[in-house]
Amino acid sequence: MISILLAAALLIAPQSPASTLSAPAQTALDAFRARMDAVRARHRQAGPPESPAGEIARMVELDQAARGGKGVPDTLAEAEAEAAQAAIWRDIDALDAANTERLKALLPKDGWFRNSRDGVQTGANAWLIVQHSPDRAFMARTLAAMGPLARRGEANGHDYALLLDRVEMFEGRPQVYGSQAVCDGTRWVIWTTKDPATVDARRAAIGWSETQAQTVKRLPVGKPCSKRFVPPNAGG
Repeated sequence: MISILLAAALLIAPQSPASTLSAPAQTALDAFRARMDAVRARHRQAGPPESPAGEIARMVELDQAARGGKGVPDTLAEAEAEAAQAAIWRDIDALDAANTERLKALLPKDGWFRNSRDGVQTGANAWLIVQHSPDRAFMARTLAAMGPLARRGEANGHDYALLLDRVEMFEGRPQVYGSQAVCDGTRWVIWTTKDPATVDARRAAIGWSETQAQTVKRLPVGKPCSKRFVPPNAGG
């Protein structure tokens, strides 16, 4: 399931476009691009998607292939690794932007996907594209559309909670469900959470069975990090 990778959000200022990469850094970037090209080639060989749901599923496959294949070899020097990662994240950011624009064109006329009409997986896939979107206004509009649907069981409450937390975090406000982690300059920490003593009750109220303690254990909370390079939309 893709959900295991979704909760961490990294607040990072992208670096300016790099100058010519060293040979090892370029090799790492080329390997990433080759993996992405292989996914795209498989999609082309399969022919056009049969439905909007199928097209959104392909977008998610690309999203997850990018985030799952973004690592660089440990043998790279620190500066080479940072340069390679910056280049890879520029590719991912471009993918996120393209996925966002395509998803906008595939939205139902009433604004968002419904579990009973469009399928639970389609709604979850579309939500993931929004969760990684660089378009903050689109994220906020989606959140507003998902709220009433989540209360009626027509959207996943867990997905709504994660999107709400991300929108609140990007606006500099405390998150509600305690799902997002950030780099404070030296280590990963949970972003400020509203009324942390009652966060698990709020999770339970929307049908999210994972406690915040379990979220903390699953995320890299407490592990070292550096703000020298924090890529855009790095979560899951």
